[in-house]
Amino acid sequence: MNKNMLDIYSDYLIAQNGYATATGLSQLLDGEVSHDKITRFLNGEAASSKELWQYVKPHVRKIESAEGILILDDSIEDKPYIDENELVSWHYSHAKNRCVKGINILSCLIRYGEIALPISYEPIVKDIIFCDIATKKLKRQSSVSKNEMFRTMIAQAVSNEVPFEYVLADNWFGAKKNMEFIHYDMKKKFIIGIKANRLVALMEGEKNASLEKSPTKVERSQRNHIFAAIIAYCKLELLKAKTFLNHFALKYKLLIQANRMAYAELKNLYNITGRA
Repeated sequence: MNKNMLDIYSDYLIAQNGYATATGLSQLLDGEVSHDKITRFLNGEAASSKELWQYVKPHVRKIESAEGILILDDSIEDKPYIDENELVSWHYSHAKNRCVKGINILSCLIRYGEIALPISYEPIVKDIIFCDIATKKLKRQSSVSKNEMFRTMIAQAVSNEVPFEYVLADNWFGAKKNMEFIHYDMKKKFIIGIKANRLVALMEGEKNASLEKSPTKVERSQRNHIFAAIIAYCKLELLKAKTFLNHFALKYKLLIQANRMAYAELKNLYNITGRA
């Protein structure tokens, strides 16, 4: 993946407040980067957790502590108007108590004090198509279950020598096999089923990093947008540590500056054309 384009695109996701588009970014940069180049970046080789770990590893190593908390959660980003594929599919939303069409992402973060950095993630891919006997309709399911992904992510964190003491997850992952895996195989403690889990999930960061605000329709570009949004979240989290401002305050600061520039440009137009 082009690291320079990743840096530009993830900064764009932090700074903009509408939908993220290749044309919008190109216009923001006054055409210095063409929208075709941005599109090629999004349609390039899909990034994964491996590239995420390479990006975040130096930052994790600077702040890591044995008292770290590994947080796993899955969220669904609504994509009601995007054609269904292996990535965009129907998933049951516990928040809405119904099935919704979107992208289901299982994320793994490491929290040290007030800093939480994503170290791996997996979109839920429904790669098997089958016919439901009762309804006679075609449906999709994943060849790898969320619980299998859950255990793999924890094992990968241990393999990557990420220090942590506890695993936190909601009751979706409260299966006996998962608990035994954490306790006996990984030699870690766990808290599963806490109602306040949404306070420690990726949700706030995802909204601030424009994860939902991409009109991309091709699966590979959707994957790369997700990756860039997670990198943008990392940037916000690291900025939070340096500025002592939370994600909302950082975004609001950028919005105020953008409004000032827009107001100044409006006054400039009045001076050129005369006030309406």
